[in-house]
Amino acid sequence: MLKVLQSLYLQLEKFFHRPHERAIRKALGLLLGNDGITLIDIGAAGGIEPRFKKIDLFLNYVCFEPDSRSRSKLNSNSNNCKSYRVLDTAILDSTDEVNLYLCSDPQLSSIYSPNLEFLMHFPKVERFHVVNKVTLRGQPLDVIKIDNPDFIKIDI
Repeated sequence: MLKVLQSLYLQLEKFFHRPHERAIRKALGLLLGNDGITLIDIGAAGGIEPRFKKIDLFLNYVCFEPDSRSRSKLNSNSNNCKSYRVLDTAILDSTDEVNLYLCSDPQLSSIYSPNLEFLMHFPKVERFHVVNKVTLRGQPLDVIKIDNPDFIKIDI
């Protein structure tokens, strides 16, 4: 089913212009029934990607965002998703404790400390300045119960 959905999505994406939107949504509704499409979003600070917003009525959105600033925005976002879950878990390959470096731009926060010497060569380096550091415990994705994911977006 995943390969069929991926193929369908790629074929339909180019037709997702205003005149075709209604027909495509109707076709997806018939194909998917009550199941919908499950998207796992790891590092979800930016919210749902525009390509998936076009089909949000069919989307079971499960996102992971350990930065409370971004998580707060995600929880207050309005959406038309079939289901919408925001989890505070950091996805790692273990349950070890790690530091999360909170940058002035929340979308740049990471478990890796920014290399400011390198970043000085790029514009707006101030967005990478660490404003806080928190310790958190990671969790492997395979121990979290998510039924039949179709897509995983990783922005780390």
